[in-house]
Amino acid sequence: MLVDHGCVIVRGFVPGHSELAWLSLFPGSEKAIARFPDLEAINRLFADAGFRLVHDILLKLLASI
Repeated sequence: MLVDHGCVIVRGFVPGHSELAWLSLFPGSEKAIARFPDLEAINRLFADAGFRLVHDILLKLLASI
């Protein structure tokens, strides 16, 4: 349950935005990576539920600390 203007943090592997250095060591890693949703798919899923992406805002905030 969230209050108005609450935040949801989604943590996981996002191709093109996260790195799992060890994954490339395994055969078939490309197939495994392809099974993870990209940032656009995650954004669409949450946007359909009324959320918006603040990834860039959060990164800028963390960089200023």
